[in-house]
Amino acid sequence: MAKLMSSTEALYQTMHNNYEAYQKVNQGLTFLTSFFHLSCFEPGNRIIEFGCGNGGLCKVLSRGDLDVTGIDVTSASYTHDGFKFIKHDLVEPLTFLGDNSADACISFDVLEHLKESDAMNMLTEMVRIGKCVVFSVASHGEPPLHLTIESPGWWLDKVIEDFPQCEWQVLKVVERRPDIKEGQYATVFYGRKTKQ
Repeated sequence: MAKLMSSTEALYQTMHNNYEAYQKVNQGLTFLTSFFHLSCFEPGNRIIEFGCGNGGLCKVLSRGDLDVTGIDVTSASYTHDGFKFIKHDLVEPLTFLGDNSADACISFDVLEHLKESDAMNMLTEMVRIGKCVVFSVASHGEPPLHLTIESPGWWLDKVIEDFPQCEWQVLKVVERRPDIKEGQYATVFYGRKTKQ
């Protein structure tokens, strides 16, 4: 008997199957130059991307001699050549991954798609699993796709307060489409564990 999809999985399966932007655009690729210079991306290191979507960033990173795993709620119809793929709902704990088992946990334009409590749970898992964390969030959008819409300052305050074992910094702030609407930002954050 086939397992029923969660509402989140069904929504994103539909988005990936029917919308060209979900099929062809990968936000992590947009920000690659913002984070690839960090020491946690040295050849041979283990990288886990939370919410890998179409897998574009995972494919590029795996060509750079990195051990890459992509995790997403939907596998849609993408091929996962060159990297490991795990189908998993990111609001659920990743009990099969150990503490500090990755050199870096990354996620781009995913957290704003979750309720605040689920976004914080996902960040908790990223900080637990990774020795460093790189993520981006958009500060615009609306339900049903964007559920946690907050300013870059709110996100920075939140990670500093909730994850004091990391030193946090903003790597990049990009204003998106100011010709359409002001205040639409994507921000890339970096956290490096300094204590366990």
